[in-house]
Amino acid sequence: MSITLAIQSSATKVEKIIEQSYQEHNWLKFFRWTARYNQAQYEMPLPQALQAARYYTQYARQRLKSEIDSVGSRGLLVKYYRLVRRYTGLNFDPTLAAIKTEQVWSSTAIKPALMALPQEITVMTTPKWFRQNRDNARGRFAIRDYISQLNPVKDHQEIAFLSINYEFPFDSTCSMVLALIRTFCDPGMTGLVSQCSDLLSNSQKRLEDTALILSEILEWGLDSERGREAIRRMNRMHHRFEIPNEQYLYVLSVFILEPIRWNERFGWRKMIEQEKLACFYYMRELGRRMNIKEIPETYEELERFNLEYERNNFRYAETNRQVLDRLFDSYLSLFPRLARPLLKRFFWALLDETARQAFDLPRTSKVSRWLTHNAFRLRGQFVRFLPPRHYPRLVTQMEMLSYPQGYLISDLGTHRPTTEPVAALRASGCPFHHM
Repeated sequence: MSITLAIQSSATKVEKIIEQSYQEHNWLKFFRWTARYNQAQYEMPLPQALQAARYYTQYARQRLKSEIDSVGSRGLLVKYYRLVRRYTGLNFDPTLAAIKTEQVWSSTAIKPALMALPQEITVMTTPKWFRQNRDNARGRFAIRDYISQLNPVKDHQEIAFLSINYEFPFDSTCSMVLALIRTFCDPGMTGLVSQCSDLLSNSQKRLEDTALILSEILEWGLDSERGREAIRRMNRMHHRFEIPNEQYLYVLSVFILEPIRWNERFGWRKMIEQEKLACFYYMRELGRRMNIKEIPETYEELERFNLEYERNNFRYAETNRQVLDRLFDSYLSLFPRLARPLLKRFFWALLDETARQAFDLPRTSKVSRWLTHNAFRLRGQFVRFLPPRHYPRLVTQMEMLSYPQGYLISDLGTHRPTTEPVAALRASGCPFHHM
């Protein structure tokens, strides 16, 4: 009890110093003590504490100089709260936290409203492993050993969260991109995509929307308010089109199987059976909430359906190549221009012969395939000897090119983003339920 009071007393003193430095316009002092606050209150490492302090100091200076731009300034707060969320283990919406902070700044005389987050926010229950073992588990295989004790049917959400966000974040991202590409081997799907102009005109946004919606569900949970909202948003987008149930089912299957197949080839360790089954049960439950019919009851049945669907539907069509080229152009635009042709060939080397034929891609050389595959294997061996990850990699906290100032779930998808939810939040006061 005395330790808790000492920490609270120390935090209060730091807040007073920050407030005083704000009133004195002493920005170096403001920056320095905000960084200390970030370290003490949010357990940030020094580099990230300094980075977060820079965002908050820039915001404070803009407020003082009346240079406030509700979109641009909020972006600084969103970046700040992304770092807070990463190192506290709490899960909350940085955009809504930024809006709440703006409200506090506008309604109180104490401008550096650093305490708005811990007092006002509602958070998802963090995974049991994070709460119980983050500070004590030092072994490289601590999470794997913990997962091995869980039930993949009952605990599929926790297992999926730990596996994707702690154990295999890089592998999950790569395999999901490959999974998305495999869906474009079916002319039935690419014909639908090619008719939707906003999907083709902004492939980068499509990639980010897909990642954000799936991550909102995974990081918050299927039964959480944000998880349900993300599922509703996804269903509304899909219901605009007449999509056969068989296509829904194939997309579901490829998002289950591709991460497992990638792991078999390139993972720093092999997934254990609980992880594979949890991935299946988690995605099956998500599929049911998307109203997908006739989902196989077992992993083996789903794999048979996946292979049979590809045999019957994968073939070349002009729309396949058109959609693939748009997707690659958006993805490779993130890299230097001179490196793009080489990266494209390396990416093609990851595709099997069936996919290459469906896109009419030139056959890659044995050297390219050998270099590409062994580069990923070598990376896996290197990661194996790194220290364990003690904080999750959360996609929803990352900066997205399509949403530099943050996003609301209602912004995601194939429609024009609306400012209505933000306006409603401003009018209604605190956007969070109290703990």
